[in-house]
Amino acid sequence: PWVVGTFIWTAIDYIGESSIGANGHSPPDPLACGGYCPAPWSYHISFCGDLDIVGGQKPQAYLRRVLWNVSALEMAVKPADDGEVIASWGFPDERQSWSWEEQKRLMRVNLYSTRCACVLLALNGRNVSE
Repeated sequence: PWVVGTFIWTAIDYIGESSIGANGHSPPDPLACGGYCPAPWSYHISFCGDLDIVGGQKPQAYLRRVLWNVSALEMAVKPADDGEVIASWGFPDERQSWSWEEQKRLMRVNLYSTRCACVLLALNGRNVSE
């Protein structure tokens, strides 16, 4: 629950060092290649920046918005059982949205905050967690 320090390789994804921060749901497994899994076609981008190649914020950017006091609270959601594989420089494929195609599926919710002593998580007006 605490972040002691962080290291940022690059702020923006770049072309080259293909897939060093990639995530996915099938091999290659990062553990089998020491966390650095260069992939041939169809990867062209590093996938390790806080911003994607066109400037959109990626999940790790929302965490850092809280750490740098730009935002008081950020939420990140993903399916709880998606079997995602993440390279060493990668970050989970979390979304800042409750809107998912899948219905009635368990979701993992991460809430990032440095200024909120307590956060109440509600779903359809019903308290889920505090």
